[in-house]
Amino acid sequence: MSRDTSNDPNNVVDRTRAEDPAGWLVLTQNDSAAKIIDALIKKKVRREMNKSEIADISGVSRQSVLNHIDLLIEIGVLDKVQRTKPQRYQFNLDSDVCKAVTRLDAAMHSDGIDNVEEGMLLEPFDSRDN
Repeated sequence: MSRDTSNDPNNVVDRTRAEDPAGWLVLTQNDSAAKIIDALIKKKVRREMNKSEIADISGVSRQSVLNHIDLLIEIGVLDKVQRTKPQRYQFNLDSDVCKAVTRLDAAMHSDGIDNVEEGMLLEPFDSRDN
């Protein structure tokens, strides 16, 4: 098991990531945001949804949707539907982020992710292991 260095003030890599995170890190730093994007892409949702429906589709809490809705709008994954009350959202499968995640998903599956043992995907990554 590797030691968590994320709160170590001497860890230059973690400080740099915090100051200027890569897009991938922004997208995946919270499990719920990643689950929302994954579910919407996998299900190719094309209808308007409110926050509760997004939560149901994604398998996350409504509070998680509330916590991440601004990020999802900012990166183009969701668009606000104008003049709706309660506010409704449209999944933007054509956004650059969704296209990139879809390409990554296809690449991972073509490279054999389907054959990876289930538990391996959940193990923490430590760059010192490489």
